[in-house]
Amino acid sequence: MRSSTESASLDAELLKRRRILPLHKVAELTSLSEDTLKRNHPDKIKRLSSRRLGMSVADALAIGQEVA
Repeated sequence: MRSSTESASLDAELLKRRRILPLHKVAELTSLSEDTLKRNHPDKIKRLSSRRLGMSVADALAIGQEVA
């Protein structure tokens, strides 16, 4: 059984990964341009407002990792 500290730490990590970053921050994190992100990963992009686009931290980290 998990202790309350471990559970709180796990919950905090999950919340961090679910957070939505603006697309320009995702571009910095992944070193891909915003256009490349829009073209190759439209399924992961979320519309934050009529002009703003974003992506979850978990999706951005998954894009940044190489697949072996």
